[in-house]
Amino acid sequence: MDNKKICNPNLTIAILSDLHAYDNSKSEYKDNPPSWFTIGDPIQKNVRHPITDLISLIEKESIVSDFLFCAGDIGDKAYPIHIELGYGSN
Repeated sequence: MDNKKICNPNLTIAILSDLHAYDNSKSEYKDNPPSWFTIGDPIQKNVRHPITDLISLIEKESIVSDFLFCAGDIGDKAYPIHIELGYGSN
């Protein structure tokens, strides 16, 4: 088999890590939020939020990637709802 036909030398990979999505209605997060990635609030433009900021950066810089890996903590403290909503991003 000819490897030149199956290997792309220009493969790009994007990596997101440690998003720590959290539910800001939980009292434990009131004074010490783990990140800017709150779940449950609607995502708004022009408000500091990692997903909207990432989307803006991708659009501004015309970033393209063949694969996206999300490593680390998607949801804070491995709470199932944080992980589920972190994947869905509201």
